[in-house]
Amino acid sequence: MPLVDIEVNLTDTERMLQETAHKFAEDVMRPLGRQLDRLPDPADVVRSDSPLWEVFARHRELGLEILDDADAFDLAPAARARVRAMVSEELGWGDAGLAISLGVGGFHRMFARLSGRAALVERFCDPARPEIGCWAVTEPDHGSDTLAVTEPSFSDPKLRANCVARQDGDHFVIRGQKAAWVSNGSIA
Repeated sequence: MPLVDIEVNLTDTERMLQETAHKFAEDVMRPLGRQLDRLPDPADVVRSDSPLWEVFARHRELGLEILDDADAFDLAPAARARVRAMVSEELGWGDAGLAISLGVGGFHRMFARLSGRAALVERFCDPARPEIGCWAVTEPDHGSDTLAVTEPSFSDPKLRANCVARQDGDHFVIRGQKAAWVSNGSIA
């Protein structure tokens, strides 16, 4: 029995984006995710002939990562947030691991745009440079608790970032350690 569509009052653009994400999840992510899950060696997942690269390439072709762009599809901020959530849900339905990898893969573009710095936007948001980003949050001595802004641990002065950056002239010096599981760390 099919699920009832609970998204009501979507515009044609919003519905098209949701349907595009669903089709991509069904036709690309599910079958290629199964292939990746069956590889005997984790190193095979990032080999140059791995199906993983097809997932990233086909995702770029769809252009869904531009939802973080303020001007994307002429959507108002609330509509853009709703569509981003719907697209994320559809991709997660397709394959949770690949959805996380695709989402994290665009973090550098999102943060460049949020910075408001033209040089960063130009460097990281150029479609001709399809770089893959990563997300290094978890630290060995306290996990990812420092990001849990709604939890009491966020205000605990004993929980401090292990890995910090400080500016030294024109350069940044990074000191500290992140945990071994950096999302997209092996491909970013």
